[in-house]
Amino acid sequence: MGPQTCCHGGTSDIFSEINSLDENKNLPLAWALRYDALVDSATIEKIKNLPRAQSLGILLEITPQLASASAVNYKGESSGSDWYSARNAFLIGYTQTERKQLIDTVFGEFHTQFGYFPTFTVAWMVDAWSLKYIHDEYGVELHEITKEQYETDSYTLYGGIFDAPYYPSLGHPLIPAPDKASQLDLVMVRQTISDLDRNYGSSFTYFTSQPNDYLQNPKTPGTNYFTSLLDQMIAQKDVGLILLGLENSAEWVDFKAEYQKQLAQIVQKQKTGEIKVFSPHEYAVLFKNQTPLNSSRMLKSPRFPEEGTVLWYFGRTYRARIQVIGGDLLLTDLRNFSPLTDVYQTQAAQVSRAYWIVPYTIDGSQQYTVKKVPSNPDIYAGHPVRSDDGVQPFGIKLSGASEAQVKQEKEVVEITVDNSRITLEPDFITTNNLNSGFVSPVKMTLVEILSNNTPQFITFAKHPRFFIIPDQANNTLALGWETPKLEQIKMATITKDQEIWKITPLTLTDSQVKELAPIFQPDLGALPLDPGTSTFYWANTTAIAGRNPIRLFVVALSILSRPTRVQSLEAKLDEAAPITAQIPGQLDTRFEPFFVDFVASRSAQSEVALKINGNSLPQTTTIKFYTDCQKEPLTCFMNRDQLKGFVSVLLQEKIAFYTKQIKDLTQKATSGIEEKIKKYLGR
Repeated sequence: MGPQTCCHGGTSDIFSEINSLDENKNLPLAWALRYDALVDSATIEKIKNLPRAQSLGILLEITPQLASASAVNYKGESSGSDWYSARNAFLIGYTQTERKQLIDTVFGEFHTQFGYFPTFTVAWMVDAWSLKYIHDEYGVELHEITKEQYETDSYTLYGGIFDAPYYPSLGHPLIPAPDKASQLDLVMVRQTISDLDRNYGSSFTYFTSQPNDYLQNPKTPGTNYFTSLLDQMIAQKDVGLILLGLENSAEWVDFKAEYQKQLAQIVQKQKTGEIKVFSPHEYAVLFKNQTPLNSSRMLKSPRFPEEGTVLWYFGRTYRARIQVIGGDLLLTDLRNFSPLTDVYQTQAAQVSRAYWIVPYTIDGSQQYTVKKVPSNPDIYAGHPVRSDDGVQPFGIKLSGASEAQVKQEKEVVEITVDNSRITLEPDFITTNNLNSGFVSPVKMTLVEILSNNTPQFITFAKHPRFFIIPDQANNTLALGWETPKLEQIKMATITKDQEIWKITPLTLTDSQVKELAPIFQPDLGALPLDPGTSTFYWANTTAIAGRNPIRLFVVALSILSRPTRVQSLEAKLDEAAPITAQIPGQLDTRFEPFFVDFVASRSAQSEVALKINGNSLPQTTTIKFYTDCQKEPLTCFMNRDQLKGFVSVLLQEKIAFYTKQIKDLTQKATSGIEEKIKKYLGR
């Protein structure tokens, strides 16, 4: 990143500190430069002195400075205070005309400084139009997007290929191209190594190779965890992709020592021949020469088939996750790699959050049964997805897992367990286990559902109804989702052919996915706000006038308990009350929780009635401001109610402060005890 302070600016010290070690100077490190770095003379001077082995690319993030230089109206606040929102920071938030101006400006500045155009770019999201434009116009060969994550930041990328390169389809950067005709000849890679077993469904982003991820997890053993991820990828039969990086901002200052340890391991493993390190250009050329078309591939835990381990298969038309749970092999993730159109290709993102969600027939991180209600507060409460901890992911039992053997022949993966055989091929999955069936909450075998010939409808939290429709005459089960209009969209079929069950993900159309926008494209879901599922939480209803606000926290949700847009919000107060409601600006672009502050310069009381999207909420709330007795002691002396209220507010603030202190100390103590127990047992 560059030095622009408004937008998570970085420091140019990173260049000298990384290269202070001679071993690092020989690594083909790659630096992605944001526009503010390109126009900063001090930064450019340091960049031009980098070792010859290191290369330069562009970080395609939009800042107010770049927008101004491109004669483009910046979508966020001019101060950059909300620069991190997807519609502000990424090209997806701008029209195609504006995208071209922004791209041409930053590429032009790069050429002015260095005399050539870069071959690689980075942006955690980039629309299909822009990706094709930078490839066709400027010769970009490789682009890096961010890791798998669901609303971890203001952008969601969920359901794609990770820990492996691929060619994107012309219509959608996260979906691999099924053939040459639909392929953009540019190599896509994902930020960081993802833990094959544990990164799925984790809102905490602990389980990647980024130091700022795993070092914040009290249960991971620091550098040893990074080493395990490195070994995980080295163990793959297919050539694994190990991509390491760190953002040049607060992350560099806080985690540079750990990143240097990572580089030291890379240097050592290159010396021993376990890995080979490439520049982005070298890697793109190598991949294009060796793999001119996307091919199916497998990634699996080195410990597979131990309990909790996972085998991933990225086929031509689907993604599959086969997981060992309770001694069985379960299919707990099944995505449809259909030739879809990125919704941001032709239109700019309208709200603060953006979504790339590859449509799923099964997503165990969202479809699950809670095994038991936690005795302590559920740390996953309110999270859009969750890991396997404490739940039974929904899925299809394919066979037992005991002593499973995995064999890969080109694009076909075969898993054998005693007399059972599971085969993953580019377009379908088969199993000869006639006892295959759905786990909780369905708990029926495929044979039972087909024999009963009765449709099954299952409701998962935050989803419309999931259906399993048997067709006994054709020995077929259809799986899919109902739309808000109660129409059925088929996602996959399961067909019985003699002694074989065949699972086939279906090709979806843009119109079908649009009908399921509430789950696959939430920002365009268009379901209205539902007061019953939404949250209107008063953090406090009393405050000290002129000192602190009364705050209302709003989480606007639809009937599916998913985020929805607030077009308008009115707070009706008593006319005589000198209280002001501070409602956020650009409210219709917010797709995330927000708060409304009520302020008063002197003591006041009022009923508050809320009207959202033109509809009045039935309940009203009384709020009250008390006199600041430190500033007006005489008023409080004369009015004991004001004095009592003032003291009461101060006590509430102290109690809240110390409660948080105790909670933080308890968490630290608990983590410390767990570590001591681990060390003791380890002896």
